[in-house]
Amino acid sequence: MHGRERKHSERSIKACLVSLAILKILSKRNLHGYALIELLEDIFRQEISKPLVYIVLRRLEEKGLVRSRWEIGEQGPARRIYFLTERGKLFLEKKMKDLVELIEICRRIIDY
Repeated sequence: MHGRERKHSERSIKACLVSLAILKILSKRNLHGYALIELLEDIFRQEISKPLVYIVLRRLEEKGLVRSRWEIGEQGPARRIYFLTERGKLFLEKKMKDLVELIEICRRIIDY
C-alpha cells in the first residue's frame, strides 16, 4: 500500500471507530457535540478532529441511526443534543458483535 492509500485507509478506519464509539456513548446518554468530543478523546487517548466528529454525526443522522434536537439551556447558547434512535440501537448491537469477532481475529494474527 502506498503512502496516500495508507493515509486514506487509516482515516477510514478511524472514522469507522469514531462512529462506533459515538453510537456506544449515545447508547448510555444523550449529549452535545463538545461533550462527545471530550469522551472520544478519553476513549482514544488522543486528540480527535472536531470536523471529523461532526461529519460522522451528520452521516449517522442521514442513516437514521442518530437524531438531534436543539436544547436551550438557562445559561449559554442553545446546543444541539444527539441521541440514539431505535435503529441505531439495533445497528450498534450488531456492530459490537462484529467488533468482538474482529478483535479475536486480530489476537490470533498477533499471536501467530
